[in-house]
Amino acid sequence: MDDLVAAGCPEQSVAFFASERPDVWSAALVPAGTGQFIVENTAHLPRRRRYNIAHEMAHVLLEHEFDRVMFSAEGRRGCANPASKDQEWEAAELGAELLLPYAAAYEAAKAHKINEQVADLFDVSIPVARWRMNGTGARIVAQRTAAKWANFRMGT
Repeated sequence: MDDLVAAGCPEQSVAFFASERPDVWSAALVPAGTGQFIVENTAHLPRRRRYNIAHEMAHVLLEHEFDRVMFSAEGRRGCANPASKDQEWEAAELGAELLLPYAAAYEAAKAHKINEQVADLFDVSIPVARWRMNGTGARIVAQRTAAKWANFRMGT
């Protein structure tokens, strides 16, 4: 976003989204000929920016087709103008998987890592760490596996 003024975007527009209302949007996937590029909100913290970019990259990796700019909105899961709720769900899940894979979440759960430790370990925000640790079932599976092995060792 910092480079948009040099690319011809009105300075007051960039200032509005960077300073006055940085919470209004997170990132945008912009069509450009046969490709796309990502514009990210540089007013966000680095860990949030990593997820924003991973989410938009996931749209590309999943070969989602679109004909307009797709904005990810802070405080909402998904796009401000979604082409498809299913596509947004897919991009959210793959974006998070790119940053914190299930296998890594499971290993962190086995090691009894708390959300803050997981966030630091994978350089993600605490909400993303919480989502991956709980939403993937990593903690539940790790707890059940530990209980199963404890019962096995006790002979029950």
